[in-house]
Amino acid sequence: MPWANSSIARPKRSKRRGSLCSRGRNRPGRVVARIDSSAVRNTPEVNILIRPAAWPRATAALGSAGFCYREVEGRHVFLDYPAAKTRDAVFLFFANERYRPHDLEPTADVSESEASDDGRYRHLSLQALVRMKLTSYRLKDQVHLQDMIGVGLIDGSWPAKSRPGTA
Repeated sequence: MPWANSSIARPKRSKRRGSLCSRGRNRPGRVVARIDSSAVRNTPEVNILIRPAAWPRATAALGSAGFCYREVEGRHVFLDYPAAKTRDAVFLFFANERYRPHDLEPTADVSESEASDDGRYRHLSLQALVRMKLTSYRLKDQVHLQDMIGVGLIDGSWPAKSRPGTA
């Protein structure tokens, strides 16, 4: 998630609007920071949600920025250098596709995004982010959801906004 780590090169946006969008571990932090900056958890992982058609442009942009491509356990990752740890990688996810075969929901579409406060990039809407966190529901997703609840971004009205099976 181009995003909290300013040293990470960002792929150039295509001329066609809406082909790239951020998601992942720093997005919840930006959302939470709007309410309570002391509740933010910063993490090194960067996630980019792209339409499958944007794959060639995204890989070319990341490659020209010096990132090394590797597929790790079926995930598309870009590393700062060949021996870098995947924990610090840039991860690419395809919009509208199930990340894991057993996921109840596909990933969000990049159209479910909004401009950052400074207008330099797009990130998932809160509703799309919450849906993806509920779909993945790993420990880190649960912690992000708890943080959003803790600052009042998510409340008792959210189950009605969720699709069946994800709330």
